[in-house]
Amino acid sequence: MQSFVRFLQTTKGGYDLYRFWMDCEFFKDTMLGLDQVENVVARTRLFRDLND
Repeated sequence: MQSFVRFLQTTKGGYDLYRFWMDCEFFKDTMLGLDQVENVVARTRLFRDLND
């Protein structure tokens, strides 16, 4: 995986796409463990983090 990340760093926008993908995976994994009441607050916070 590290060699793939190094390759992406040499491409135009590839590493940014990788970072976005990792943020989305983190968001998905975080949301799995929350109950419905906490989901609204956590989803909003994580979505704002992705937009930054």
